[in-house]
Amino acid sequence: MRKNLFFLACLIYCSNLFAQKKPLDHTVYDGWQSIGTKLISHDGNWIVYTIDKQEGDKQLVIEAASGNYKKVIERGTDPEISHDSKWLVFKITPLFAESRDAKIKKKKADESPKDSLGIIELGKDSVWKRARVKAYTLPEEGSAVLVYHLEKPLDPVRARSAVADRGKTDSLSLVIDSLKAVINGLSSKQPKKNEDRKRNADDVFSPGFTDPESWEPYIAGDFADGDEVPPVAEAGTELVVRNLATGAEKTFRNVNSYL
Repeated sequence: MRKNLFFLACLIYCSNLFAQKKPLDHTVYDGWQSIGTKLISHDGNWIVYTIDKQEGDKQLVIEAASGNYKKVIERGTDPEISHDSKWLVFKITPLFAESRDAKIKKKKADESPKDSLGIIELGKDSVWKRARVKAYTLPEEGSAVLVYHLEKPLDPVRARSAVADRGKTDSLSLVIDSLKAVINGLSSKQPKKNEDRKRNADDVFSPGFTDPESWEPYIAGDFADGDEVPPVAEAGTELVVRNLATGAEKTFRNVNSYL
């Protein structure tokens, strides 16, 4: 009798365990983790790796080979160790939920959340951060110098205004150069009878000749064969060169690419 009661109790206990076990579905798959990027410093003292999820925020893990240091940085990705094994540079991605929400709402690229830049001296706890960084580069050898390229300014109205103003300036410069060429060509010809006095380039750009509509007869003149109007280049953004040891920075504006 006692054996039967014990067997029945075991069956009830096991059935409760199976009832409490979470079913294996997509919610479980999304939480599965794997090791992504793996790095070892040149001196062999530091190990860096990322923990990736099927769906969710990543983690960046920094460990000392001696085992006496470990730091986890949420949403850290794309790590790189400096050649002197003193610094770790990485990106910090936006929250997974924010990025997914931006995609669902089909936000424009300028309005979507952007990556940040993170810098940490290996073995220390403090992390230096800079928002809205689209790329960075460390030298393959040599001193600890970092170059990072910023995204467009956060204010989209100001950014669009800057691009528009630059386009207007470039277009006006093209018009001025074309007008000078055409008018100087006209000035070399003999004026017709009863024709108004000829205007040279200085006349056209005198204070009294500023109405753009009055430029049309000159803009319509013939241009030299092979002349092409160059397209207005996309406005560049700030490029920053940083000394990792001292924190000193030098900024270059309107940069599209660098090497």
